[in-house]
Amino acid sequence: MKKRQLIVIHGGDFYESRQKFFAALKKEGIEKEDLLPVGTKRWKDNLQSDLGEGFEVLAPKMPLAIHARYEEWKVWFDKALKFAEDGVTLVGHSLGGIFLARYLSENALPVRARALYLVAPYFSQKDKGADAISGWVLPKSLRRLENQVPKVSIYQSEDDKVVPLSHARRYAKLLPKAKLVIFKEGGHFRQEHFPELVRDIKSLV
Repeated sequence: MKKRQLIVIHGGDFYESRQKFFAALKKEGIEKEDLLPVGTKRWKDNLQSDLGEGFEVLAPKMPLAIHARYEEWKVWFDKALKFAEDGVTLVGHSLGGIFLARYLSENALPVRARALYLVAPYFSQKDKGADAISGWVLPKSLRRLENQVPKVSIYQSEDDKVVPLSHARRYAKLLPKAKLVIFKEGGHFRQEHFPELVRDIKSLV
């Protein structure tokens, strides 16, 4: 039986310049626990096992996640897409959400997409500052995205301290056919498992 394919794009951070990035590195505190091997996996790490054998999960590691630039991510994503198959489901978390939203609004996928899940997606349409310099800016219209992807879902938590709820509502305004799912408590979705997402992916026709 043919496996159903997913491509998952992780989050990241960005800065206006290398100087500000370097200043942030110098300012950032560090604890001994930060140097120990990571024992707890996040839901993206467990998505393959949670979905089961009928699925294939691809999770490209995008370049320079802590000093991310859209154009560099695009180069890498273009390479990953050569492995994409018809019916692929796309999942973007945080910065990965705005990456997929912009990419799908400006580029034609080489295959047919089944669905798009935006998990706590960052939103920006600023024409200056760090967002614009780093490329994390959406076009005014997401119509091309809507035309390429038949089902779009947005997951957002009310208590997210990284990406506020207003970002998800701005996506929902530009994507009126999208399903907006709001959680009371979920933070920035850094939990070990994501049963709601797994359930919804499995229910896709």
